Amino acid sequence: MRTKNWIYAVICFIFMYGCYDDKGNYDYGDINVITVEKYLTNADPRFYKGDMAEITPVLKFSLDEEITTLKFRWELRTSEKEYKTLGHEKVLNWEVDTAGWLQFVLTITDTTNGLQCVDLTRQYVMDNLAYPSGVWLVLDEKDNGAELTMLDLDRRLDEATQEYVTYLDVYADLYTLENDGQRLGGKPYFLQEVFADWDSPSHVLILQEGGIGPVYVDGSSYKKTISLGEEFTGGALPAGQVFVGAAYHHKGDILMSKTGDIFVRRKTDEEVFYSGMYPDFPAYYEKGLEVTLMCKTRSGISTLVYDNKNHRFLAVNDGNVYYDDEIGEWVTDPNTAAILPVFPERMEGVTPLNNMGNVEMYFCDGYTDGDRKFWCVFKNREDGVYYMQFFYYDEWNGYKVIPQYELPFPHQDLLDGTNKFELTTDSREFLFFTSNGTSVAGAPHDKLYAYQHARGRGDAKLLYDFQGRGIVSMLASQRNNAGGYLVVGLDSGEVYFFAAGTTSIFAGGTIEYAYKTEPVFGRIADIKYRFGGQGSIVD
Repeated sequence: MRTKNWIYAVICFIFMYGCYDDKGNYDYGDINVITVEKYLTNADPRFYKGDMAEITPVLKFSLDEEITTLKFRWELRTSEKEYKTLGHEKVLNWEVDTAGWLQFVLTITDTTNGLQCVDLTRQYVMDNLAYPSGVWLVLDEKDNGAELTMLDLDRRLDEATQEYVTYLDVYADLYTLENDGQRLGGKPYFLQEVFADWDSPSHVLILQEGGIGPVYVDGSSYKKTISLGEEFTGGALPAGQVFVGAAYHHKGDILMSKTGDIFVRRKTDEEVFYSGMYPDFPAYYEKGLEVTLMCKTRSGISTLVYDNKNHRFLAVNDGNVYYDDEIGEWVTDPNTAAILPVFPERMEGVTPLNNMGNVEMYFCDGYTDGDRKFWCVFKNREDGVYYMQFFYYDEWNGYKVIPQYELPFPHQDLLDGTNKFELTTDSREFLFFTSNGTSVAGAPHDKLYAYQHARGRGDAKLLYDFQGRGIVSMLASQRNNAGGYLVVGLDSGEVYFFAAGTTSIFAGGTIEYAYKTEPVFGRIADIKYRFGGQGSIVD
């Protein structure tokens, strides 16, 4: 039996009430007006097709006197002008027979005076699939093959204490479980969530070398949908290419290979999965490409990539817009996806991102805070110093880069080029990073540090010492506006969750973890948060 719970992330309330059929003249200050304050449901935390839904309105009376002579009618809107009656009791009990965004209409009639309150609520119902969204996926290598595991923070009633408690649930080796015992079986690299229309649950691309090859799975059932090779014009993966990274765009997608090639496809229908094909040859830009980093913009419009061959950043543009030198204007080519240079504003003391010189780039990532903000870490091979650069990226206005500052990284002794980095996804502007790989005091990468980078000053703070267990993967995620978590994967096969959504992490000493798993994983290759739908994405 599903537990009754408050749900805010799943139900979108649209309150609207009106009085009509007013058959007399009243002093409206004396009318006991009814409004629906909120709804209680037995969703835990969401409804699935086939569930027995129970929805209870919590009523508010303007005169603080409960009306006992009320009549109720629940309706489901089935089209623009058609409604299906579901019940006539205050509490709706309905066997869910459809999925998607459902709009319910509750009409409450005061039988003593004929006045009515009409309230609308929207409820998202998943299809009859087993697994939720709003979860973390872990791709690891165990028993000589890739495995996919889901981690879910689920709040439910503790029967002993009768209090709600958050549990970390582990759904191990989902691909094998849901695909008739077939294993992924390869060397794992990367996970990428992909979307179709606004309301459809997402799919997940699993990149691996060997085994059954890279595949897509339905993000709710974790059953295989197609192989990545089927998306190429030749019907198979290009010879010699191993894909280790990917980026989703609204109108096109990008794949990055081990060799630094990128493959770009243009979608034929952005509301349909797997529309459009990847060419069998990599994209080209003047002077050639060796892409070693793809930076998340979270906009679905463009992706910044770092070309290590020519030490420059480029923008892979979803809108297919490029500058035509002959006519001196920006134009759109509907048939191709454009690769464009970025245009940094000149600033004294800042390395231009379109011509960085003899540098080694280690990290670049971005987030949204009104502007698209990015932060990168690199080493200047000429002076041997590690630098950090903070800049704005204006993809809506000519792919301009607006530098804010460039400074030597604090505590040069903590870096050696093997560190792991991660950036918060919102305006808190924390950079998390590990100790280096040649640490004398402790094992490589076993210490977690944070730096509040946007201030451009201050020291790095030691957050947690894993005491000999090295950090192999990190992900900062913002869960449906409910607060941020830093998820850390260790070489011991454990995963830790830290509440990293407030500036309080810089107060006092080291911090404590919120949740952790047992050492159930093999070598962790990637951790990603699965939003489940485009409407749930939090920048």
